[in-house]
Amino acid sequence: MRQDVLKFRQHDEGLCGLYTIVNALSALFPEHMTHVKGAVLVSRLAEAVPGDMRSVIQEGTDREQMDVMLEAARAWTDEQGWPGWNCRPMHPVHGEHAHKLWDAVCSALHGGAGKKKRGRRIESLPHLPHGQNAIALIGFGDYHHESTFYEPHWTCVERVTERMLFLRDSDEYTRIPRAETGVRPEDGWEIEDCYILTR
Repeated sequence: MRQDVLKFRQHDEGLCGLYTIVNALSALFPEHMTHVKGAVLVSRLAEAVPGDMRSVIQEGTDREQMDVMLEAARAWTDEQGWPGWNCRPMHPVHGEHAHKLWDAVCSALHGGAGKKKRGRRIESLPHLPHGQNAIALIGFGDYHHESTFYEPHWTCVERVTERMLFLRDSDEYTRIPRAETGVRPEDGWEIEDCYILTR
């Protein structure tokens, strides 16, 4: 029987980057993650992140800080004796179409050629009994005009369909229409960063 996957929620605005890493590892390794271990990992990431923590809480984390925290997370899981995992950057390029990026993320989440189409619906491969095979860490920037809902944010994308993104999020986002995202100069919630974590 598959263990329930814990979801960790941030307590301060700018800590979504830290909690996104913890949620990603919780989805990949539910058999190893507990509430206590999640809290310890958040503390380890906070110690590793470059810069002043007050600045991080106010402004969030950028790609360079995320790279440092991902290495700190790998060191921590190695210390804990967890199975190995890989992190592959798949950042969008200015002018790339979001549709193409999300198709590539969908393929990566389902092991490349494992994606099957039936009609217009994309089906995912079954999860491994211990958790997900892969998860995407996405860094979103600003929406293309002022918004009270979309704001700069790090989140996990668990599943991609032709129309929707299904999220494991530390805040209030659960699913987002693909059409409401974009790689600049496209309109939408700006896709700035993308990492694929696999076990």
